[in-house]
Amino acid sequence: MSVLDVKDLTIHIGDTKSPAHAVDSVSLHIERGEVVALVGESGSGKTLTGLAIAGLLDPPLRRVGGEITLLGEDLSALPERQLRRRRGDRLAMVFQDPMATLNPVLRIETQLVETIRAHRNVGRSAARDEALAMLDEVGITFPAQRLRAYPHELSGGMRQRVAIAAALINQPALLIADEPTTALDVTLQAQILALIDQYRRDHGTAVLWITHDLGVAAGFADRVLVMYAGQIVESGPCARVLHAPAHPYTAALLGAIPGSVPPGTPLATLPGQPPSLSPPPEGCRFRARCPRAEAACIAAPPQVAAGEARTVRCFFPLVTPP
Repeated sequence: MSVLDVKDLTIHIGDTKSPAHAVDSVSLHIERGEVVALVGESGSGKTLTGLAIAGLLDPPLRRVGGEITLLGEDLSALPERQLRRRRGDRLAMVFQDPMATLNPVLRIETQLVETIRAHRNVGRSAARDEALAMLDEVGITFPAQRLRAYPHELSGGMRQRVAIAAALINQPALLIADEPTTALDVTLQAQILALIDQYRRDHGTAVLWITHDLGVAAGFADRVLVMYAGQIVESGPCARVLHAPAHPYTAALLGAIPGSVPPGTPLATLPGQPPSLSPPPEGCRFRARCPRAEAACIAAPPQVAAGEARTVRCFFPLVTPP
């Protein structure tokens, strides 16, 4: 049984007359101990997908369809009170800005202890010992001193480690990480990646890593899902997708990475802008920007196999389908 199964997740934003189809029939699964990277440019629907899985969308503004199953339980059918019990216990989320997670007026000790006691019948002293051990596990020096600190007294990298500690302290089955290293320098990025990688190896935690950084995905993920204009356009084992992309959009993303071309050579660029999703364009959503587009692309391409354990949403993929 997969840790996470998402089937036909659809998110509409706005009024009923002209909603934006921000996420369109997205399906994915993650196994125990597996890292799946969800990549794509800003506005592609990555963060909305993560928030929907965690049940953190605002219902008056966003209507969610599809099925979200965690450890065999349908989260999309749970009332809010039960869903809150799952968050922080079976499922946890780390955001790009740790201050979106940490309360600025509470000490670190209070926040970690209450995170434990909200989900488990543990005494305050025992919970404090767990919090101390968790800070040490995420690589925070002088953890007893940091427990007494407020978030503003810590550096950005240290705050992110505390946010990760809070997410992992109840040993969730699934961790959703939404660009948690984007605001950090490269040294801290490497440390955070190594920390989460070691934790998931030790505890079997499944990880959904949301990022626009293909370099991070290449060094960390087992599988990669490429998202464009609210749809998964390519998926498969990370090494195969990034070394031999099947979708023209994936190839364009890889061609825009500094170092992918000889020094002095201009980076590849795509003409135009991502399409408006209110309403979405007919046919292939990448058609207006695709160098391989033909008349057939006026129809919506299905998601088809593109080799072992790979799929692509394209009539004219860069690799020959089996």
